[in-house]
Amino acid sequence: MDVDNLEQAIANLLALFPLIHKKFMKPENIKERHDLSSSHFQILVLLKEHGMLPVSEIAKKLVVSRPNMTPLIDKLISEGLVKRIPSEADRRVIHIDLTENGRSFLEDCQKTMTKYLKERFSCLSDKDLIELAQSLENIKKVFLKLN
Repeated sequence: MDVDNLEQAIANLLALFPLIHKKFMKPENIKERHDLSSSHFQILVLLKEHGMLPVSEIAKKLVVSRPNMTPLIDKLISEGLVKRIPSEADRRVIHIDLTENGRSFLEDCQKTMTKYLKERFSCLSDKDLIELAQSLENIKKVFLKLN
């Protein structure tokens, strides 16, 4: 493994995170509808991808301590986006699942983000769009190879 290539890849990746966040992750129309943090959105997306999960599994996947999960989950419940479901097998375990309202909310957010990103990318040429799509596909393939 070439150390210079590894360090350059890491430097580029670390520079990309704040840039993506600054440029794309805060469309005001989503924040106006709900006062949710990125952690809240991560929980919702995780539940959409994996279905109902125990609180401990959500905490592990998001690298959040279990005690810190309680206020995050409570906020999502108060917004009507998720619900608690006691485990039938072990009453100490609480599962979290999306509500229909939560599913609709995520669909609306995806539509809003798609519209927002289309507006942002509309200034790019066809050549730039093709290059961007190919680059993102390559990044996705590399990331899927990681553990």
